[in-house]
Amino acid sequence: MQRSSAGCAALIGSARAVVAATAAHWFRRPAFYAEAQRVLVPDGILAIVEYVRDREGSPIAAALIEFMARYGSDRAYTPPDYRRELTEAAGFSASEAFVLPCQLRLELDAFVGLALSSSHLAGIIERLGVDGARLALRELAMSHRLEDEHVLFGYLFQCFTVRRNSD
Repeated sequence: MQRSSAGCAALIGSARAVVAATAAHWFRRPAFYAEAQRVLVPDGILAIVEYVRDREGSPIAAALIEFMARYGSDRAYTPPDYRRELTEAAGFSASEAFVLPCQLRLELDAFVGLALSSSHLAGIIERLGVDGARLALRELAMSHRLEDEHVLFGYLFQCFTVRRNSD
């Protein structure tokens, strides 16, 4: 399908908000920020919403991040610095960040399932196999378990926003 240039021109300055939820880490972000700046109305909002493992408030989250760093790829354990990126993005100002820490109380097998559901574990599964990854994650959970065979797994739910400058 071919786009008409008239259709693209109509988008310039027409959006009140652009939101990326749990996806921006896959984007070429400088190009994404430039495109958001192009389509937003003056004072329009660009927001990035995500959740990340709470490496500082949750020992098991920190251990999982270390496990992924040892056996996975850089992308699996190095989250983007959206606060800095959005503050430095051309055409935007009024940067804000909202962070909500949350701890999930998980049975050991639920933790293993949660960890295996992450796309960042694909490289680990390739290296160790599904059973090997499951066993390694179960051992990791055992070293952080509570007396009742649960773990407390921490996340940070975050929203970063900026406003398009009003030229």
